[in-house]
This record gives sequence, C-alpha cells and structure tokens, in this order.
Amino acid sequence: MIITKTPFRISFFGGGTDFKEFYEKEEGAVLSTTINKGVYNILNYNPIIRVSHSQGTEIVNSVDEIKHRLIKACLKFMKIETGVQIDSQSPLRGTGLGSSSSYAVGLLNALHSLKGEIVSAEILAREACIVERKILGEPGGKQDQYMAAHGGFRFIEFMPDETVKLEYLFFNKEELLKNLMLFNTGVTRDSVLIQSEVRKKLEENREILRKMREFAYEAKNLLKSSRFDEFGRLLHKNWELKKKISLLASTEVLNSQYQKAIDAGALGGKILGAGGGGFFLFYVPEQKQEKVRNALNNLKEVKFDFEPLGSRIVYVD
Repeated sequence: MIITKTPFRISFFGGGTDFKEFYEKEEGAVLSTTINKGVYNILNYNPIIRVSHSQGTEIVNSVDEIKHRLIKACLKFMKIETGVQIDSQSPLRGTGLGSSSSYAVGLLNALHSLKGEIVSAEILAREACIVERKILGEPGGKQDQYMAAHGGFRFIEFMPDETVKLEYLFFNKEELLKNLMLFNTGVTRDSVLIQSEVRKKLEENREILRKMREFAYEAKNLLKSSRFDEFGRLLHKNWELKKKISLLASTEVLNSQYQKAIDAGALGGKILGAGGGGFFLFYVPEQKQEKVRNALNNLKEVKFDFEPLGSRIVYVD
C-alpha cells in the first residue's frame, strides 16, 4: 500500500496570468497558499485494475478501458499497464480549490513510488501540467499543479521561457489567517467552460490581467509589511476585475451573498478558482466575523489552516 497526501490551494491574486496564452508573451504572477485540506491517494496491488472515484468504481482489464480521463491519463503517462487499485479520500468536497490538480499531483507521486522512484516537487508539477494541459487538453493555468506539488504560502512567477520562479513568503501568517473566512456556496459549476471563456477572451482582457498581476505584486508587499487590512481591501478590487474577465465568474445569487458579507463588515473577498460557484473567501476583521457569519447563515463555513508542505508520501507498506 502507498498513500500520498496532497493539499488544496487558495489563490488570492493573479489567476489567469498563469495561462500559457498570457505568460508566453509576458510574465505572469500569482499569490497563493496551500491549506490543511486536501486529498489522499491510496494505491494497492490488484491483479486487475480497480479505480474508485467520485463517479463510482471501475474494474477493468486494461488502462484503455478506464472511463475516468484523469486517472487513465496518469496511468498511461507513467506506463502502468495493470496490477493496481486506486482509491482516494478527501475531507472537503467542492470546486475552486484546485482539487483536480491536487489529485493529479498526488496520483503521479504515488505511481512514482510504486515504481521505486523518488521525484522532486518540480518534476511532479511539470508532469501534472503535461497530463492536464497537453495530454487531456484542458484549459487553465499552471499555478494549481505547482502549489499542490510545492506547498506553502507562495508568490509564483511564470516566465515566457516556461521557467517558473517560486518564492516562499515569510510574514505573520497567523495574523492574516485569523481575518480570513471560507464559505462553501454549495453551488457547483463547470470550470472547463469558464476557463475556456477566459482563454478565448484573453487577448481582449490582457490589460485587465496585467492589472491583476500588479495586484499580486502589491499584495506580496502588503503581507511583508503586515498591512493586512489593505490586503483585504485589495481582494475586493481584484474581485471586481475578475468579474469583468468572465461573465460566468459570478451570478446574481453570488453577487447578493458577496454584498451581504461586505455590508456586514468584510473588507473584501472572492470566489475561489474559476468562479461561478464553489467557495467564497472573505477577509473580515475579527470583531465583524460574527455579523458576517449571521449574514451568510445559509452557507457552510469551513475552518482551515495554512499548509506549509506540498504533496508527500505518508505511508508505504
């Protein structure tokens, strides 16, 4: 048995500038952190292939028969033909936390271990990008794979020559954390549809994305100088720009919920990931949090902490 643990991520600023269509012409930059919620990938030996996932369980004789596209792609990429059972567990379900990339990174990590290989976080991130973006052809950026593999509170730059620069940020993280609130909207959405729209309209939105990239640099400096309330207000400005990039990023219901939080005392916030549903993140001074909690009493609050580590092997038998 092999078990890997891979964290989910919360992206604060710069999403969209990690798309190849953006950074191939000019550098992209994002500010993200991993959290103590994630996915466990569990591998066992099995004479035939057995894979369990959110849509059910598949028992097949060959990799080509697997219907789950991501699992199939990872196995084929790693040249695993048979003799494996794959299961996964996660304490948190929802969209916008980079869960698909976390699953890919964790599964690739486990498959490398199955073959007796220990690989770096950089290799895991690059391989997950190949699987998701090139083999499967799914739209999106690269921050999710790099965050899942490396972990920590990071400022990441994506360069036109495909190099990725990661900076681990040092500041009073506890002071920031106590002002953050996470709510599950209970709304699911098709992230591929939203990401496809963002990619299609990227050139006409390049100036907006440049401004969002500037916010990422500004936010990094705000954290380093402990100006946390300004960080929260910048989240609001960023959310207003994000809604301009995609009409699918928000809805009337989500806009109403966001405004309730602002009226109750939140300084800023955003829908995580592509938008359209999933999780709301808000920056709320502690003395206002109970009011925000009451204003959003129809949403489930999720307690979390920052996670300093990326994907890792936690058990081998």
